[in-house]
Amino acid sequence: MFHNSTTQARCTRLIYSAKGQALKIDPMTAVFIIFIITECRNLYYTQLLSVIKYREMKETANFAQSELGIRKPVKEVFEAFINPDITTKFWYTHSTGKLEEGVILQWKWEMYNLVIPVKVFEIVENQKILIEWGEGIHKSTVVWEFNSVNDNLTFLTIKNYNFQGNDDELLSKIKDSTKGFTFVLSGLKAWLEHKIQLRLIEDAFPKELMTK
Repeated sequence: MFHNSTTQARCTRLIYSAKGQALKIDPMTAVFIIFIITECRNLYYTQLLSVIKYREMKETANFAQSELGIRKPVKEVFEAFINPDITTKFWYTHSTGKLEEGVILQWKWEMYNLVIPVKVFEIVENQKILIEWGEGIHKSTVVWEFNSVNDNLTFLTIKNYNFQGNDDELLSKIKDSTKGFTFVLSGLKAWLEHKIQLRLIEDAFPKELMTK
């Protein structure tokens, strides 16, 4: 518990002496005892706070975040993720429906034969989308935050968190998520601003390489 071995030894002797009532306490000894007790208590709380801060830092660091300015009104940027007819232009290839609060959907990436379940927790129009996607140890949470800078600029932040796994697995998931959502934002920007399909998701793992 204590980093200072001398203080720890003093605390231990003090506790056992008090239990045995073997000390005759004069004023100087009393001052010394108060000092040792205070020092023990301060060291304990210092170490306790360090543990709490470490845990908070570790939990806070367990997320991936990508963000980008899109030069379109917030309504258009928001609709691009609500409406699968638009989202399929830059992200997944199929959805079982539009994003609506409380619904459970499936998103599909046909080029990878990948289907992911999606639970929609919260939708605040033109401001926020909150979902949970994946299954088992691959389940995590994603939040979109839409910030309308002006009538023709939206700053979009996507945060993916609540990953599961050991330290190496978490690092790998955070790395992959950051890269993936950077592709999503880049594809979104190209489509909304220039009507260009960059095919970033498809070309991240080209089937020509995967079949070799």
